[in-house]
Amino acid sequence: MAERRKTGANGGKKKSPKSGGKKSSAVAARSWKRRALGSLLKLLIVALVGLALWSLYLDIQVRERFEGKKWQIPAAVYAAPLELYAGAQLSLDVLVGELTALGYRKVSRNPALGQYSASASRVNFMPRHFDFPDEAVAAEGSGSTAPQALSVSFSGGSIAELETAAEGRPVSWFRLEPRKIAGIYPSTQEERTLVQLREVPDLLIQALLAVEDRDFRDHHGVAPLSIARAMLANLSAGKVVQGGSTLTQQLVKNFYLSSDRTLTRKLNEALMALLLELHYSKDDILETYINEIFLGQQGAYSIHGFATASRFYFAQPLNELQPHQLALLVGLVKGASYYNPRRSPARAKQRRDLVLKVLADQGLLSQAELVKWQGMPLGVRKEPGRITSAFPAFVDLVRQQLNEEYPEEVLQSEGLRIFTTLRPEVQQSAQNALSSTIKQKSAALKQPALQGAVIVTDKNSGEIVALTGDRSAEAIGFNRALQAERQVGSLLKPFVALTALEQQPTLSLASRVKDEAITLRFKDDSTWTPANFDSKSHGEVLLREAFVHSYNQAFVHLGLNVGLKPIIETLQRFGAKRKMNAYPSLILGAVNMTPLELTQMYQNLASGGFSTPMRSIRIVTDSDNKVRSRYPYQATRLVEDEVAYIIQYAMIDVVRSGTGRSVYSAFPDDYQVAGKTGTTNDLRDSWYVGFNGDYLATVWMGNDNNSSTGLTGSSGALQVWKTLYKDLPLTSLMPTKPDTVEWHWISPDGKLSAERCADSIPLPFRAQSVPVEEADCGDMGDAINRFWRRLVSPLTDE
Repeated sequence: MAERRKTGANGGKKKSPKSGGKKSSAVAARSWKRRALGSLLKLLIVALVGLALWSLYLDIQVRERFEGKKWQIPAAVYAAPLELYAGAQLSLDVLVGELTALGYRKVSRNPALGQYSASASRVNFMPRHFDFPDEAVAAEGSGSTAPQALSVSFSGGSIAELETAAEGRPVSWFRLEPRKIAGIYPSTQEERTLVQLREVPDLLIQALLAVEDRDFRDHHGVAPLSIARAMLANLSAGKVVQGGSTLTQQLVKNFYLSSDRTLTRKLNEALMALLLELHYSKDDILETYINEIFLGQQGAYSIHGFATASRFYFAQPLNELQPHQLALLVGLVKGASYYNPRRSPARAKQRRDLVLKVLADQGLLSQAELVKWQGMPLGVRKEPGRITSAFPAFVDLVRQQLNEEYPEEVLQSEGLRIFTTLRPEVQQSAQNALSSTIKQKSAALKQPALQGAVIVTDKNSGEIVALTGDRSAEAIGFNRALQAERQVGSLLKPFVALTALEQQPTLSLASRVKDEAITLRFKDDSTWTPANFDSKSHGEVLLREAFVHSYNQAFVHLGLNVGLKPIIETLQRFGAKRKMNAYPSLILGAVNMTPLELTQMYQNLASGGFSTPMRSIRIVTDSDNKVRSRYPYQATRLVEDEVAYIIQYAMIDVVRSGTGRSVYSAFPDDYQVAGKTGTTNDLRDSWYVGFNGDYLATVWMGNDNNSSTGLTGSSGALQVWKTLYKDLPLTSLMPTKPDTVEWHWISPDGKLSAERCADSIPLPFRAQSVPVEEADCGDMGDAINRFWRRLVSPLTDE
């Protein structure tokens, strides 16, 4: 009988140990897979959440930068525009020089936009548009735009006619676009000029897309096919010959990320490119790219954007470039340093010609045009467009004024436009005059460290038109025009005389003053004995004679009679900013002042006794050309006009007959100017302040260590002034005679005389100061008297 099989409690078959193990393993495997899938799912969820959070973070970064203040835009500082009108005292050379500085190109005839032609007496040019501040200008041809070329003819150092070149229609007035003279840069030291997409030449956009991203209009920020194509090309060449980045990715890399070549950065770049394309239009992205791309370097300054690069390489605005020039700029995108046209012209030309070929392959250039433009030279200016200022001393003054109203961050980042009073042609003349004279005097006197400063103002408005603070035009650092505090010597004497005339209504230039030795003893038993420059005393002299010959002793007697306190009050009323001690030596200029401070005092005197605060800025606008600040002309009377008139005449006499008479070695006798020399002890400081009908200029020369220069005011500073004024219009000074001033002929001893009397001279008087004594003379005088009468007739005519 067969053995019955054992069954389990449930009557089923009992599993063998072997089959049970297999089943258990399968169950365990399934369980492990489920756990692994679960973990993987959790990791995936975490990764997706992390990616979402990271994408959200990147999205915030993208939008904040793109929608906020994208760039720190430096403030642009402009010179005063050159104004053209019939009768303007302006030479052909000055106009051509300004056009050249503005990047106008010379052509033989028929100038197009940004071009000029010139003959011996005529200049034709096609002016550019410039958005001037919204000044109220009613004159024809406001200068904001000009639809056609202008023709300027010259005669005798002035403009004879201003008219349209094609029709010969007269134009009453026109102003060129102002020259940019400086920028106020952020810490990143990036030079950037923003343009809108509609202002960019179509050919540049077409070339950029053809060379850098042909699918730009179709992709969403990343182009996988372009990446694959680039990878294959690079593998085939065995080196990197193509990039797969889209323009959007390039913008992200430049705009948001570092240049590190890591996988993380590349992933961030791709993600941010997708986000950028998600939020903004293609035109927005392209416009930003055109303004952001790095295209060169000048020293510490980075050149960003095509508009800035156009000025940097060609000194022309972007819309004036020819196809071969646009192609060069597009070629620089691949590597601005590697293809630098100034350092590697052959390499740059090869790259440019490749860009032109791409344009031809795309049907954007004909074969004939390709041959033409590839045959052109690079056309890059030898010297790069300036980043640093050509006029650093003047810009120091501008910044000084701006810092009173604007934080540095605003000046560095908000794209302000600063319209200044600088006239480049006057500035250049001032610097040339100072540098050449110092060079000559340094060699002759063996004074290698001799330095100087020049400030030039518009006598009638107070605008500072030129300022230099060093013998070298481009020196930066210590600005002597603003910072050098030096004794001023005899330059205070006109203000001493003015105070005396104000206090004593009967005092006149014909009054007699003592020019005698004087010794003053002070409480500490020290003494002061002033002496004249010629070491002589001249007894009693007319105030006019003391003024003309700058007699120290006579002015000490006059000043002590007037009183030191009133003199100090006069100096401060006319612009002296510092506290001054009431020491007698103050009368002879024993006080330190800067050239700027002294210029303000003389500006108020030269204006006829009006307070005319000097200014270096006319208008400040924001980046949208809206005016933020104006600095208008201001004037308030400081002294009676009759007193100011008499002092101006005395200063004319100084130049005609006294310490400034060497001026007439360079000018005609009928040219009338006023001035005053200043020389300090041991010939440490050489000063001269002088003015004609248009301009006032202050000149200082000396050594920074305050050692002797061997120069008087006449032999040093006056020579700079004379050289400068040779380049300026010969506009005679013609003070307006007040009705209360009378002219009379005066004898050498200060009595009423007549033109026929020998050695008599005409002098201006207030009615109450006319001498009562009459001179007894019977002769008819000599030719000198008649010559004098002819010279001063403009002053004495009613």
